[in-house]
Amino acid sequence: MPLRIGKELDNQYSWLDFSVIYDSGHCPHDETFEKFNRYVLRWLELNLGVDRT
Repeated sequence: MPLRIGKELDNQYSWLDFSVIYDSGHCPHDETFEKFNRYVLRWLELNLGVDRT
């Protein structure tokens, strides 16, 4: 999504944690999966209490 839209959504929804993965393209879950997964796991841990172990 365009960076502008991501920032707008982040401002509208308090539960969002907007992050930009600069070294990735359209599919960060495929192209930079390790970094993408770290972001997702961190969000799950902080917001849902999911343990990483």
